[in-house]
Amino acid sequence: MKVIFIASLYDKQVRQDNYSAIIKLLKSLDHQVFHSHVTDFEIQQVTSSLVTNDQFHQAIFRALYEADLVVAEITGQSLGVGFILAEALKERKPVLALTTQQTPP
Repeated sequence: MKVIFIASLYDKQVRQDNYSAIIKLLKSLDHQVFHSHVTDFEIQQVTSSLVTNDQFHQAIFRALYEADLVVAEITGQSLGVGFILAEALKERKPVLALTTQQTPP
């Protein structure tokens, strides 16, 4: 199954262990997981280049449209994650939203 993992880009240093554990579990279940936009610290998410920003976002949406499932870590608030989740639901993609136990419902 093709899975896209989404999570707050601004929280990735703080929650990197959670993100890695989720991705590792998905891969152990033999899923293809698109996640580098969240986990790769070398990738610049937002730059001063409109072309680079457009390429970054196009790659995410291409992965979303090809995915069978969306897994989102939603402990931290993120407009970007919310936007991608809305697009996933619009496309009728199944979404699994995960959070830590410390996060109130």
